[in-house]
Amino acid sequence: MTTYHLIIEPRDPLIVRDGKSFDASPGARAVSLPFPLPATIAGAVRNRAGTWTGDKTQDAAQAAIVLQRHVHGPLLAQLDAAGSVDEWFAPAPADATFLRRANDEQHADLFQLTPRAFDTGVMARPVEGAALLPVQIGSGAKEKAYPGAPMFWSWNKLRAWLLAPADTPHVVAASYGLRALAEDSRVHVGIQAATQTADDGALFVTRGREFSYAEPKARSQATTSDGADSEPRVRLSDVRRLALLVRTSEPLPAGVGPLGGERRLSAWRTTDTTFAQPDAAIIAQLAETGRCRVLLLTPAHFAAGFRPHRLLSTQHDVTPQLRAAAVGRPTAVSGWDMLANSARPGRRLAPAGSVYWLELDGDAAARRAWAAAIWMQTVSDGDQERRDGFGLAVLGTWEETR
Repeated sequence: MTTYHLIIEPRDPLIVRDGKSFDASPGARAVSLPFPLPATIAGAVRNRAGTWTGDKTQDAAQAAIVLQRHVHGPLLAQLDAAGSVDEWFAPAPADATFLRRANDEQHADLFQLTPRAFDTGVMARPVEGAALLPVQIGSGAKEKAYPGAPMFWSWNKLRAWLLAPADTPHVVAASYGLRALAEDSRVHVGIQAATQTADDGALFVTRGREFSYAEPKARSQATTSDGADSEPRVRLSDVRRLALLVRTSEPLPAGVGPLGGERRLSAWRTTDTTFAQPDAAIIAQLAETGRCRVLLLTPAHFAAGFRPHRLLSTQHDVTPQLRAAAVGRPTAVSGWDMLANSARPGRRLAPAGSVYWLELDGDAAARRAWAAAIWMQTVSDGDQERRDGFGLAVLGTWEETR
């Protein structure tokens, strides 16, 4: 299948709302999610691709066409001065945790979470007839979680983690990626249509996500007149542009268009940058050992909750066995069906960053074919969820710990 890649660069702070009700009543707040869900981007891409007439019959036929379009992502990308992708980021893996170091706010200890058998005498409740191994941290971990842990890892750091994860003491956590997208709060006032004046008391707040950040290493420390250090100053040249990187199965016209709430504008354009290709070293190792980790780059929908079905089915003469899983709190998603004029049913998703440890049967050649088919593809159970971008996955290695 031919694929195309898009850069969507928000011009203003992006609002992709949670499920809380919101209107222009006094004190109301519209709060954005930390990062757009795949359904938000898929809906925006298909809306931009469709030709809508206002006729329900014609629009239903057009919707059936655009719903077949594959929209995978989004991934967070950093742009250079020319607007091309300079680096891209992935959600922090759930099998990695940063812990505090005593009296040190800059550095942290990085620990790997691995499946390990219970100690003798400990019993576990089976999950669908098979007890999964507990995911545990190393014995040297004694401190609490590091508060500045990045929410997004740079691809170089993540690729190294997928290939050879290891406990690493005294690391600069900020060097692994971005802590989170900055939040931008704005106060709005309701306007009376007849007089075009402010409506008394109709104040409300929106909180969007900024798609820019300043390099921590580039910040210059300011000094006050009495010699004391003040807040770091950020120069305009230090600011880095961020955008969304999306893969689609059909081309899309470039230009400016709305994305998310408040109809705030974003720049849409195609790019030669593609998602990461299958990593030869990772695939060679998992083909040899028959063990791998599956990392979700976007939230995934599984009919059985956290447990995948299609991912564990036989493909390319390989039947994976689930040995362990590190899955955070579920992400809820719903939405509005414009054609049916009704709310979509709510779904609970395995969050981005979730990790599944699998054992693969079959020979090395079959494992290679299986890995190539899974790498940077969607692994959700339903066909439409996969077309919508839920469950975009990459693979990592796994050495069993006794």
